[in-house]
Amino acid sequence: MSNIDPQMAQQIVQFLVTYGTPAGIAAAQTIGTSTAQALGSGATKAIQSLWGKIRHKSEQEGRLTEKAVTAFEAAPHDTEHQQTLLSIIKLLCSDDPAFANEISQLFNEVQHDPVAVQFIQHITGNAQVGMAGVNYGPVTIHQTTHQSIDNEEEFNKLRDEIERRSKADILLLKADKFATILLERIELVNEAVELWPSYKQERFRQLGIEISKAVIDGYDPIIQKGMIIAGLGRGMPGYWKLEHDEIVWLSTRAISYLRENVLDTTTPDGEGLLYLACMYGYQQQFDNVMSTIDKAIQIDGEIKQSFQQRKILLTLTRACRSDQVKLDRVRERLGIPPTSKLSFCKFIEDFDYTDFQGYIYLLAIKRPSAAGERGTFLLMITPPYEQYKGQVRASAQSVESWQIETVADGYFLNISELYDALDAAFVLICHLSES
Repeated sequence: MSNIDPQMAQQIVQFLVTYGTPAGIAAAQTIGTSTAQALGSGATKAIQSLWGKIRHKSEQEGRLTEKAVTAFEAAPHDTEHQQTLLSIIKLLCSDDPAFANEISQLFNEVQHDPVAVQFIQHITGNAQVGMAGVNYGPVTIHQTTHQSIDNEEEFNKLRDEIERRSKADILLLKADKFATILLERIELVNEAVELWPSYKQERFRQLGIEISKAVIDGYDPIIQKGMIIAGLGRGMPGYWKLEHDEIVWLSTRAISYLRENVLDTTTPDGEGLLYLACMYGYQQQFDNVMSTIDKAIQIDGEIKQSFQQRKILLTLTRACRSDQVKLDRVRERLGIPPTSKLSFCKFIEDFDYTDFQGYIYLLAIKRPSAAGERGTFLLMITPPYEQYKGQVRASAQSVESWQIETVADGYFLNISELYDALDAAFVLICHLSES
């Protein structure tokens, strides 16, 4: 049921014919009839605001609704355009009471103008839309059966379109605010896009990035948010992380979303490509990692810094499979200088650990001759705090199993000695940023 008085809706359309659109105003000025007298500034402003709201609402609805409003704007005296606009106003008001209230209030403001009152008196009794706003005399609409069918079909199309858009919006609201796990959000977004395909690129890009972050971090962000609220952190009883099979499935979905809605578009963006490269890295698709990095850098040269974040670079380098040549290619492509004994010592000596809590991180691969697990490792070095007399120690964590190994039996060493101990077991690739 409409939330706007039908007679008011007809009066609004007739006002818009004469006073609401440039084409209507021009026609009224050309004819110069007494009925088309100029409104006062307040009423003029109100009718323009009213038309602006209808125009904006139609753009939000899209497709047929926007097309019909644009057609009316171009030829407001066309009776079919008037009838279609009337149907649109009734439908929009029926689905959105707030919108109905807004345009009703604006039209009430218009009616404070004496000229507007005179105009309404003139059109009363000729309320069928199809009577032009200027004084052409009473106009009776004679529709053929074919025209009636066309209008009914158009009306039904518009109703269906608005209903689908409304259902899609509700599904997206549920996905954003009420989903309890990431999988539920994925399902809701897919249902919404199926109903309203115009949402596809934006929402699938957003979903692809969110899934990628979950893969990189190793946990469901929606569940993790609840855990944080409950005071449960990583490693605590009740903490829930993603299983290997879940991560594989999620990374595949993320690649599908980002490849179609970021990579294979006319306007790819750097952030989307960054996360697509990470998902290729997780699935160990080295050539795709490199080509995606290249495309991201072409779009945004400064994105190299984002690629050097610890979790991002660790995910990318999974594709290297402990191949030093491939690791060096990634490092060089991102403009990361090689790590020598001199640069290692200088970096740690100059490290600003004022108010710092945590580790200094390096990316490395295990040498074939070294004991223990093979593969890519995250080296974690304690800063040279004063209480340790400037000495440091390190541990190494596998990026595959996340098992931790001690270096030099966990002893504190001076910086130069630690480098020698690390260099004996690992090929040092680069320093990693904390973020």
